[in-house]
Amino acid sequence: MHCPSCKTTHLIPSLLEHNLPVFSCNICQGSFIEILSYRMWVDHSAPAEKKTAGMLLAVDDSKHAMVCPHCAKIMSKYQISEHTPNKIDLCRNCGRFWLDAGEWRLLQELGLYLEIPSIFNEPWQKAIRKTVSKKLREEKLLTLFGVADYQKIKEFKDWVKIHPKRAQIMDYLNNLSRD
Repeated sequence: MHCPSCKTTHLIPSLLEHNLPVFSCNICQGSFIEILSYRMWVDHSAPAEKKTAGMLLAVDDSKHAMVCPHCAKIMSKYQISEHTPNKIDLCRNCGRFWLDAGEWRLLQELGLYLEIPSIFNEPWQKAIRKTVSKKLREEKLLTLFGVADYQKIKEFKDWVKIHPKRAQIMDYLNNLSRD
């Protein structure tokens, strides 16, 4: 099998962790993992406590589409977390995934290395998109209004949200341009 990132280097059998077999690339240091081997490792050999660290590593992520070295199908990209732009490449045809160099360590730092299959499901990805979208919207509003005014707007919004005459207040505000 050839490395999906380097494309020419042959992948060699190795261990990512004790009892976690992978195929690794000596050039780019990526790892190709069979999901069943990973699940067996989680069930039988993974440490009882999650490893986490305080500061996240900056890890390069492959941006190009990858072809599965096992079955030659295009791999899908799944964002790991809202805290990092890195994505895991999954072959949905044969159930194998690719981690770029450093992404295993990143998963450990995020406390997600025991939850990789969850990353591939739609609710996980939807939650990330929602969080990222909310953060971008907030950044846009901060730029538009400035910190002090944005804080006042948020306080007003919270007040209106619980006010018993919310509908009338919103009607009044929506008609301000007619006055």
